[in-house]
Amino acid sequence: AIVCSEGIYRWLYAGLSDMDYGTWPIRSVLPSERDILPDFDLLKIHPKNIGTGMGYNPAAFFGRDSEAMAPFYSDPAERLAPDAYYQYLAATIAHGHSPILGYSYFPPMHRMIHYYAMLQGPAQEWLTDTVARIERHDGERFLSTGETIRSDALGTGRIRITYEHGMVVCVNYHHEQPWEVAVGGKTYLLPPMGWVAVKGDEIESFSALLDGRRVDYARCRDYTYLSSPEGESSYGGITVDGAVYLLRDGEALRVIPCGQLGKWQSGIGRFGYDREIVEIPADRGTPVLRIDLREVAPVVAGTVPGGVLDVQPNAATVDYLLAP
Repeated sequence: AIVCSEGIYRWLYAGLSDMDYGTWPIRSVLPSERDILPDFDLLKIHPKNIGTGMGYNPAAFFGRDSEAMAPFYSDPAERLAPDAYYQYLAATIAHGHSPILGYSYFPPMHRMIHYYAMLQGPAQEWLTDTVARIERHDGERFLSTGETIRSDALGTGRIRITYEHGMVVCVNYHHEQPWEVAVGGKTYLLPPMGWVAVKGDEIESFSALLDGRRVDYARCRDYTYLSSPEGESSYGGITVDGAVYLLRDGEALRVIPCGQLGKWQSGIGRFGYDREIVEIPADRGTPVLRIDLREVAPVVAGTVPGGVLDVQPNAATVDYLLAP
């Protein structure tokens, strides 16, 4: 059996439970308003106990009465997520925590897919690994945590975490400034509250700027996801205006357009009850979707002339299955 704790004062019993809500019981300053400093969590608690999210829901991180909570609980379901949403994910990733959905946080369906895709695959790697090194970048070079604190550079929010088995995670935990950083032989321009996580050829995930637009991408063993909510972008053999989730199903590939999938019907049910999605755009928020199967899924490339699949999403079709 798996033992889960509420996570209050979690450092006192790390290892006695298997996981917890990763709560920061700080009353004087909200966790969301502090500089990012996950060292104790990553080095002392993480090897013994998995943390989930930044608490059991965003309110545990931003505060129940905070203005930052408004985008979470009144999400207008636009293609681009609110800034606070990206901060929440950036903090979760920097702390090496597990994703958590559905417990007092039930965003629009396309946001749920985004949250799952950006965290689930990479988290399977960092949750089962331990940290080898934590560094900060002061604008010129990487420093140890001690050097960073002594030089008053903690406020840059630029942190690099290297795991024992090779995953490298960089998070730009800053509200205004971008950060250009090289990881795994590539250079990424991270926007405020952006990140990149890479492990060799196995995993690549980022929230970065491409041609001035925020683009979110995740590629792992089970799926590939690309979101470009601010306009058409191309990466990794996929061109999209909106978002697409590509799920590997044995040798088959399931294509799910998911740039914008409507809203939960207001007033239906209560917490934990069934809900209904309404106002789904006719193109599922993805007017442009092109996949070079020769690069993305060679085993099914022969199912489409030329190996390039052009999809015109419609309201009636949830997904498309390509089988060799």
